[in-house]
Amino acid sequence: MLSQISNQQIAQFLRKHPLTEEIKDLELAYLVDVLEKISYSPEEVIFYEGDRSNELYFIYNGIVDVLKQ
Repeated sequence: MLSQISNQQIAQFLRKHPLTEEIKDLELAYLVDVLEKISYSPEEVIFYEGDRSNELYFIYNGIVDVLKQ
């Protein structure tokens, strides 16, 4: 499924997000180019509360449960 999503579709998706809706076209193109598309299985943990990270996640399709431990 992820391989079928074009960079243009991702750019359109990001244009609708408050964090990325106002960035310049060139910056958006760069962001789309460097994004890593990842697919997770149902029930797979993406990260745990308290984990350190320098990543940002955008959910393109599906549902994610956010739980506090």
